[in-house]
Amino acid sequence: MFRLKCLSGVNRAISCGLVLFLAAVAPSACAQYFTIERFHVDIEVHENSDISVTETIEVDFSQLRHGIYRDIPYKYKDDFGDVMTSPTKVLSVRNERGEGRPYKVSQWNGFVNIRIGDPDKYVRGRQVYVISYRVSNILMFFEDHDELYWNVTGNEWKAPIRHAEAAIKILGNKTSSGLTASCYTGRMGSREKNCEWQESMNRATFVCRRELNSGEGFTVALGWDKGIVTPPTAWQKFLWKLNIRDNWIVILPLFMLVFMFYKWFKVGRDPKVRDAVTVKYEPPKFDGKYLSAAEVGALVDEKLDQRDITATVIGLAEKGYLTIEGGMVEGMISLFDKTDHKLTKTDKDTGELNPFERQVLGDLFKYGRDTILISDLKNKFYRNLPNLKKLISRALVEKKYFKTGPDEVRGKYILLTIVITAVFGVLYYLTGFWSPALAVVCFVLSVLIGGLFSNIMPAKTRSGAMTHMEILGFQEFMNRADKDKIERMGKQDFFYKYLPYAIPLDVVDHWSEAFRDIFVEPPRWFIAPPGMTHFNTRNFSQSVSSITTSLGSAMYSSPRGSGSGGG
Repeated sequence: MFRLKCLSGVNRAISCGLVLFLAAVAPSACAQYFTIERFHVDIEVHENSDISVTETIEVDFSQLRHGIYRDIPYKYKDDFGDVMTSPTKVLSVRNERGEGRPYKVSQWNGFVNIRIGDPDKYVRGRQVYVISYRVSNILMFFEDHDELYWNVTGNEWKAPIRHAEAAIKILGNKTSSGLTASCYTGRMGSREKNCEWQESMNRATFVCRRELNSGEGFTVALGWDKGIVTPPTAWQKFLWKLNIRDNWIVILPLFMLVFMFYKWFKVGRDPKVRDAVTVKYEPPKFDGKYLSAAEVGALVDEKLDQRDITATVIGLAEKGYLTIEGGMVEGMISLFDKTDHKLTKTDKDTGELNPFERQVLGDLFKYGRDTILISDLKNKFYRNLPNLKKLISRALVEKKYFKTGPDEVRGKYILLTIVITAVFGVLYYLTGFWSPALAVVCFVLSVLIGGLFSNIMPAKTRSGAMTHMEILGFQEFMNRADKDKIERMGKQDFFYKYLPYAIPLDVVDHWSEAFRDIFVEPPRWFIAPPGMTHFNTRNFSQSVSSITTSLGSAMYSSPRGSGSGGG
């Protein structure tokens, strides 16, 4: 015969509490309001190792109250200090006639909390509460036997329990050759056995022989042969540890990942127009006119960024709408330096500019000024960025490169991410299975996933995809151009004409190197400082990089806390 191993150190015992709810009194004063006349528990052990518990609790209220609540622990530590989880599902709450009672289940601090009673009604005198629930991962499996160790009443009462008893039935087709039972009474950890039991044919009954005082409980143990109950699999243990039913909020990041991937796969991908990039020797055109450098840059990465705006400034200079005055760097004359630079507007008519270029020019020289320093733009120009983004987005949509502006699409999916996360959060909170730390982690992951996918959701039209491929072909030409090819083409004027496009396409250095021994004159829009005697395209490419950095930094800078709205 096997021996029970349900020693007091075993922490698998379930400790349950019963107190009045909606009572605005101190716990020590609760005893005067009720007495537990009878506490009877029926337990069925299923073949799959779950147990079904039906508690019949007869309470005598001495004053009007709304009802009771029952706390059932579902998390506890084993002898090794590991946190164990016993998923507990409440099935019903009834009275002695089988009629349903109103109740609400919540979960907090490792307890399943069952609030029983109608907040609009009071009860008094004898009341019977029949609570049914199912518990998993509660049995102990040893080498020679299996065992249930169960704290029938718990030790948290602020009232006496007049009579306590329990009955355990092992279900299944097999009968144990013998049962080993034991029971304990008194305070937590007590070895007192003021109780009795009887066992036979897979059944055992336990009766407490004395009244239990406040803080005392009744615990039973039953062991049976192996092979009657099927131990849980490793996968079941993993799922219990994960506890998805209670911690279902962990599916939020996975849901967000699958949902966003599905949306991207369906509507976020550019149409495939060709397999390989074909070299192009000029920028794409629309209605016979070249796309602007900003349109080219915004079409490639689907947003307006610093390089697109600074390329527009260089383009305006190349077209004759402004001049740039350079300075000195460490004793050497250069087009752009670490000091300030001056931009001067010309009198050329702006009728040939597109709306975006005209707006950039107007924003640079606001308030009727014809000359500004780049430093004048700091903490001021950023206010113009939202409008400039709308203009470039509108231009790309009007040219039918996008059905909807990229920023609008990104904003839509960011908003959708926030809404989905908020809905999951509210549902998670309302179910009562609330773990703030777990919720925060899942919310952050979900927002990150939604944000990452939002950035790639804008999709080009077929025309937009074709134009994008042309841009990549033009970028390939600028990246591979060399002196011999340019001289054979007889297009030495390409350098300044296409320089603005090299900025958003990030090929300024390669483009300048191709013209290294061809160009020796600075651009006409550059006003050299006194003493400048030498100019070459290599130094010039460094100067262009400097101006894009300087202009971009000034245009996107904003006072602390105001935000720049950068793309």
